[in-house]
Amino acid sequence: MKARIPLAALLLGAAAASWSPLLASSTLEALALDRLVANADLICEVEFLEKRCVMREDGSIETRYLVSTLIPLKGIQSSIQEIRMPGGEVADRGMILPGMPEFQVGERHILFLSSVSPETGWRMPIGMESGCFRVDLAKDQGRVAIRPSLPQDGREGRPRSYDGFLALVQDEIQRS
Repeated sequence: MKARIPLAALLLGAAAASWSPLLASSTLEALALDRLVANADLICEVEFLEKRCVMREDGSIETRYLVSTLIPLKGIQSSIQEIRMPGGEVADRGMILPGMPEFQVGERHILFLSSVSPETGWRMPIGMESGCFRVDLAKDQGRVAIRPSLPQDGREGRPRSYDGFLALVQDEIQRS
C-alpha cells in the first residue's frame, strides 16, 4: 500500500508562510483575474514536455515539469523551462497537496505562477487550481481556455474563448 503524506501538514512551516498570499483564497472559490495577474510572478502558456517525480533529501516529494513556453505574458522566461511543484509519487510513496493541479505530458495550459520559493525551489500556481487554465480544441468553438475542475465539485469550469481570454489577461497585465 502506498504511503501518502498530506503536504498541507508539511507546508505549515516556513515555506507555507511565504505562500500565504497565494493560498489565502480557498480552492472552492476561483480567484478573480485581477488578483491572479497581480499576484503572479510569471504568466505563460506552456506545453508540458516531461514530468518527473523526485524525492527530496527532506523526504518530501516534488514533481519537475519540463515545459515549452509558447506565449510568455508576464515575467522573464526561457523557451524551455523547468517548473518544480510539490507532490507526486516515488517508490510507492505519494505526497499530495489538496487543490494542487495535476498536469500531463502533451497538455497545454495558461499558468499564473508564484515566484520561486527560496526554501524549496517550488513555484506554486496562484490560488492553486485557480491559476491554471487548460487550453483545448473544442469542436464548435476552436481553441478554448478551461479552468480545471476543483476537486470538491467534480465539474470543469466554463470554457472561455481562447483569444478573448488572452486579450483579458493582456489587458489586466497592462493595467497592473
